[in-house]
Amino acid sequence: MRRALLIAAVAAAALPAVARADRPGPDHQFPVVREGDPTLPDHTIIRPANVDAVPFKMPIVVWGNGGCRDSNEEFHYFLTHFAAYGYYVIANGPPGNPYHPEELGGLVNPQPQKLVTAIDWALTRSPFRDHLDTSRIVVMGQSCGGWEATDASADPRVATTIIWDSGDNPYHPQGVAALHAPVLYAYGGPSDYALAFPLASYQATSVPAVLASHSQAGHTGMWDDPSDGSPPPGPYQNEPLVIAPHWLSFILYGQAADRDYFLGSSCGLCQRPNWTVQSKNWDGYTSSPGEAPPMSSAAASAPAPAATLCRSRRTVTVHLRGAMRRAVVYADGRRVGRLRRGQGARLRFGGHAGGRVVVRLVGRDRRGRRIIDVRRYRLCA
Repeated sequence: MRRALLIAAVAAAALPAVARADRPGPDHQFPVVREGDPTLPDHTIIRPANVDAVPFKMPIVVWGNGGCRDSNEEFHYFLTHFAAYGYYVIANGPPGNPYHPEELGGLVNPQPQKLVTAIDWALTRSPFRDHLDTSRIVVMGQSCGGWEATDASADPRVATTIIWDSGDNPYHPQGVAALHAPVLYAYGGPSDYALAFPLASYQATSVPAVLASHSQAGHTGMWDDPSDGSPPPGPYQNEPLVIAPHWLSFILYGQAADRDYFLGSSCGLCQRPNWTVQSKNWDGYTSSPGEAPPMSSAAASAPAPAATLCRSRRTVTVHLRGAMRRAVVYADGRRVGRLRRGQGARLRFGGHAGGRVVVRLVGRDRRGRRIIDVRRYRLCA
């Protein structure tokens, strides 16, 4: 069975492509891949398809979804184009897990540990860890995913945080107090129904912080809406692709022009249509100008360990997750059984060819709403 990967050659979203080899950013446009890994089954990895073509070590960016959902489809446009700049992105939710806006069970149960797990995996189990800049780890999240990102950013390995349309977790309001690195809060202005979170969180933040408001975007205007069938980008979906690279170039690489994009009354973002900017706690903050560590020729040419590239996974146990209460289980399109909450289904693939196997759970939540959970597992030849 052929390996199931999505390769997308993405076009520039903000700036024309002019090749440079010193750090990630919109000057680069690497073709990207979105994939899962059986050793990290609840996440999607979005990365340059040919990591050997990236001349520098890639920062690690972990992402929490709106609604604390297990689907990152609402952020497909941003995450795919952003990874093309030379970032190694790990988002909550398996690849292709469908977006259902009504799935809001995560709002009462944010899971910041999932972002920490993604960091742990990148540092220890990713087949491309030699290509990663382990000193530059970024946490981002939108809405409920911003609650997760705020709490996960207490991890001392995190170099900076971007919180979109969100802020402190109301179930764990001490999260902002645990921040130790610069943070950017960006939200959609007075029509953003969650605006109380970034406003209160910014006021409570004691680390260097920027609060940026887009007057027209609202809570979801900067993101996809897979439910309405309209392809992105909408009028504001390129805004995060402009702001996030400037922020990371400032914080991770100490670039003076990018510092000026956020700080001061004449800051670059202040001049961008519809944006207003506040900042605080920057007195005494210094960040030495630097470039991304280059890839050594030895690391670039070394194959990933065989055990990591292909872990024999002939038996898989699946459980229901999220809001799903019951489901029908399909393996490679064939119905193999039923599953209820609290049960586990063991699937055996002893006679299956090497490659990937797709497991789908088609079920309902407690209100009877349909949910589809797609998982992919890698099998050895």
